[in-house]
Amino acid sequence: MRPGIFAVLAFLLFTPSQVLAGADSQRNDAMCPELARISLYVSFTAGFEHLDFCPPLIYSAADPLAQGPRRGRIAGPLRGTAFYPQTGAIQVSVQVDAATVTGAAQLVHAMVQAYQTKNGMDLQTYCANDLDRQALHVQAQFLLDNGYDAEAQVIQNLILLKNPCTPGLEAMR
Repeated sequence: MRPGIFAVLAFLLFTPSQVLAGADSQRNDAMCPELARISLYVSFTAGFEHLDFCPPLIYSAADPLAQGPRRGRIAGPLRGTAFYPQTGAIQVSVQVDAATVTGAAQLVHAMVQAYQTKNGMDLQTYCANDLDRQALHVQAQFLLDNGYDAEAQVIQNLILLKNPCTPGLEAMR
């Protein structure tokens, strides 16, 4: 975790965008600039090499965590996105408003998981708790950088509930 200019970086990177109604492909195109800002934030905050990519988004009325890759095993108040490593897609609940800080924070979490996958950090090598702790940490930092201290505290409490299981990932706390 790099201390320092997070507040300035968050201010520069997070400019709420409007999610356009219509076909998913139109919404994907509309979201790519927002995902590019989120990707830059994630790479800087988590220490990943920056990748220029726009993962496909799948919009769904269902809660992604109820049927996603981990089938609801992740608990928390900020639900609404799920990353699918097999396809590289992010499922987004239609209830997620990416134009809000809390909605964008959910996309931050999913983008961390996309970076983890692209960097070979998968469930074959790392345990789910380690990967999720890192994603939650970056999500909480994003909320803090945008002045959402109470919401960040909830996420930080979730991190404490997840036991680390890979000694090599201790530095990500």
